[in-house]
Amino acid sequence: MERIIHEIHRMKNPQLPFVFRECHVKANGMLPNWHENIEILCFLEGEGTMTLDGRSYKVGKGDIGIVNVDRLHTTVGEPFLVYYYLIVDNGYCLENGIDVGSLEFLELIRDEALFSRFAEVAELFARMGSGETDPTVFPALRYCVLGILLQIFDRYRVAAEKQNAEAAKGRARVKELVSYLRNVTGTISLDEIAKEMGMSKFYMCREFKRITGTTIIAYLNRVRCERARRMIYGGAKVSEAAFAVGFDNLSYFSKMFARYMGELPSSCSRS
Repeated sequence: MERIIHEIHRMKNPQLPFVFRECHVKANGMLPNWHENIEILCFLEGEGTMTLDGRSYKVGKGDIGIVNVDRLHTTVGEPFLVYYYLIVDNGYCLENGIDVGSLEFLELIRDEALFSRFAEVAELFARMGSGETDPTVFPALRYCVLGILLQIFDRYRVAAEKQNAEAAKGRARVKELVSYLRNVTGTISLDEIAKEMGMSKFYMCREFKRITGTTIIAYLNRVRCERARRMIYGGAKVSEAAFAVGFDNLSYFSKMFARYMGELPSSCSRS
């Protein structure tokens, strides 16, 4: 079966072909991910680091990050970070003459007018979420999002850099590795992972850390804890979930779960 190695965004409402949410991250950060749509981050509170294909940027209130198409990215709070993220469907961009798939934009900017537009979008989504039936909300949202896109297109478009062949190969291999780790079940060592991926352990660990900003073990533990949490919420016993996802020590599992999920596994249990 073909592996899905990037996020696929299914826009629920064709009139609103984008995703807009407020996100809170702590020191454990977000899992590295990538997708075919442009993503724009508007940082509201706290401080942290945004990492894009191995390039790290310190971010805080007032900063705006632009995640170009197909970039491996993650954010980490130091110790916390609050931001809006806007993911816009490629089709909507193309309808308005902006081919984000063939363009590059500056990755970190400060722009008060753009920051204010995000506040407008947040207010309109809040009105829609409250059940308001004003028919102007949908077109107003589309207008605001289009305004954000046009402002970025007009002011922050840059010439696409020619990718170094070796660097591009490294990113591709790390994406394959991320896909593999998301599907690992049971206990596995770094040597076994390297053998499965056809890489030397040193190269594999170095490239993964360089591009994602985290280690393979930390990433694998995070993925396992998320899988275990879903199992526990579904009715599985804590010990059953821990062993099923690859932890053979309950004490270590509880420690990792608290680190990455922000709570003890027993807190998720129905019993």
